[in-house]
Amino acid sequence: MFAISNFDMNDLYHINTINLDPYTETYGLHFYIQYMGGRLPFVFYKACDEHGRMAGYLMGKLEGEGEQYHGHITALTVGVDFRRQGVAKQLMAKFEEICISYVYIFIVVTRRTGISLRETFTEFFAPLLIH
Repeated sequence: MFAISNFDMNDLYHINTINLDPYTETYGLHFYIQYMGGRLPFVFYKACDEHGRMAGYLMGKLEGEGEQYHGHITALTVGVDFRRQGVAKQLMAKFEEICISYVYIFIVVTRRTGISLRETFTEFFAPLLIH
């Protein structure tokens, strides 16, 4: 089990091992900072193991109005040492708590685990959009 909490400025020092993975998109410092602070519409969660090591993170935002109010996952990544342990599912479940109707996520067609995760939350996601 992993502890899910809000990402903060100090956590930027601990994402290198996650972001150095060739499958992980990385962004400029300003981009990460805009998602911090726990203020909607931006959401930035981290997952840590029992020793406090960061296992992964989810960056997302809420957008739209009325019936079109939905979540959008900007980044969801898990460190190599923590894959296949349910980290992404826990992060998604936390994000699902604040989303009203559905979530958009774009998945690269070669990312089979991403597609599998999306299928786990079928009722939660908007129609599949694959790059």
